[in-house]
Amino acid sequence: MAKRSVAPNQNKVSEARALYFTFATAGVTLLLSGLFFYNQTIQLFGSPSIGTTASVIAMLAAIVAFYIVEFMRDATKDERTTRGVLRRIVWTGSLAFVHAAVGFLLTTGIFFILHDAFIGLSFDWMTASVMTAGYVAALGYIFYLSATAMNTLRLSAILAIFIISGALTSMITAQDPYWWQLHFSSLGADGTFSSVAFNLTLIVGGLVIMSLADYISNDFGKLQSADKRYVVVNRRLIRTLLTLMGLFLAFVGIFKYDDHVWLHNSSAGAMAFIFAVLVVLMPRIAPVFARAFTIFSYALLGGLLFSFWLFNGRFHYLNLTAFELIAFGVVFTWLIVFIRQIAASLQDRKA
Repeated sequence: MAKRSVAPNQNKVSEARALYFTFATAGVTLLLSGLFFYNQTIQLFGSPSIGTTASVIAMLAAIVAFYIVEFMRDATKDERTTRGVLRRIVWTGSLAFVHAAVGFLLTTGIFFILHDAFIGLSFDWMTASVMTAGYVAALGYIFYLSATAMNTLRLSAILAIFIISGALTSMITAQDPYWWQLHFSSLGADGTFSSVAFNLTLIVGGLVIMSLADYISNDFGKLQSADKRYVVVNRRLIRTLLTLMGLFLAFVGIFKYDDHVWLHNSSAGAMAFIFAVLVVLMPRIAPVFARAFTIFSYALLGGLLFSFWLFNGRFHYLNLTAFELIAFGVVFTWLIVFIRQIAASLQDRKA
């Protein structure tokens, strides 16, 4: 959803609300962890532990924070319709889940390291409850402010962190250590935790890209209202193509390789095709970017095609996993640089 710009006096209100949310998060976490830890000796990581409990409650805090911020915002006329409300619910959920997943992975990693650094360290249930509440409250404060100040550039950074974290989690937890000898999609081909993490990462990543399409369209709208040169930008076509790219990425996760091979591969191919169409059409539908970006885009497209030739040509220099990783990296690298180009234009208008 396109967010409205935040006026200076609203920043103080946002900070105050973030603190109220922090206090509420601390209180709820203290109560829940106290009930869960009662009369036990608690470690930093394991079961039961501060780390696992904090990671789960932090995920819930992220989801609650995003929905509170979204539905306290003044909705536009289109967003008050049934379709608009459903759209806000789904897209807000995707953004919330990305933050929740990042918070979960971050918390798990931190307390896993601390557990190894302080071997044998444990706490009584009251101390553990206070520590858990303090940690979750700090994350709750960050989540609330992130939801309030969400923009295209921040969302792209979170998306990159989420995609990389989800993929690495799936790789690390894969039951078959030689999955890479088959193909990248094999990570999501069975019913293990690894496959769930992989497919869920793709589905939510696709939903976030669809949200990004809306943010990008809104940013172009701001540029068009401030500078007549941006009137030539075809916002609707860019938004449609990016939405389709996100939709097909989600389909890659929905249609698992072992159950729907043709749909899985077709969705991945369609996403790559839309990327190629965007690169080729960009000089015409958005002839406002520097020539360096056009050269960069064609270089990435050329690299993708060359990688496909190395994979599918007579040499078979690359295996399928290597080609998939290269294609994945090329598409997301271009998307992030494209977003940064728009963000730089917005900053120039404000300067």
